[in-house]
Amino acid sequence: MHSDFIELSAALRNEYLLKTEALFAAKQQQWLAAFAKHFHSVCAEIAKLQDGSSLQALSRIEYNMLYNNFVNRRYVAEVWAYGDKLYLDKNQRMVGEYGISFLFGYFGELWDKLLSARKRYVGKVTSQEVTSFMIQALPCFYSYLTSIARRAIADSLDKRTFAGVAKNETFKVCVGDYMAAAMPT
Repeated sequence: MHSDFIELSAALRNEYLLKTEALFAAKQQQWLAAFAKHFHSVCAEIAKLQDGSSLQALSRIEYNMLYNNFVNRRYVAEVWAYGDKLYLDKNQRMVGEYGISFLFGYFGELWDKLLSARKRYVGKVTSQEVTSFMIQALPCFYSYLTSIARRAIADSLDKRTFAGVAKNETFKVCVGDYMAAAMPT
């Protein structure tokens, strides 16, 4: 990628992260409440599946950032439930999705701006390189969801719906990359 475009991309990424930070500061209470409501609905769905014996006690709930979703501009976190064998669990299943387009508006704007700016670098910057840059920037934007989840889940631990989920001795709720060493909340 052309060095001038690299500098432009980094500057724009920082600008749009600052915009996201300002939006986060303004909306965080609203987003915390929305996430808590979603988390309770996920817990209720899990408890229902466990009552029907199609899901055993859980060791992990994950809010996964699947890169292919974001490359296709489908801004969702998939919610997966795992038993004691984690990724080898034959009964692992997706138990929901959490739409996070409200958090990725500036991410999409940044992407569009970079695709438009690359036209000034014909033959030097490809759309695949812009996509690669955006994939590298994705965790910076997704970290806001991690922050929201951490606070909302901590406030939910004593709620009846969460208590109704059968959990193993070791239990985590993670928000991050799919099948990665995600930062536990």
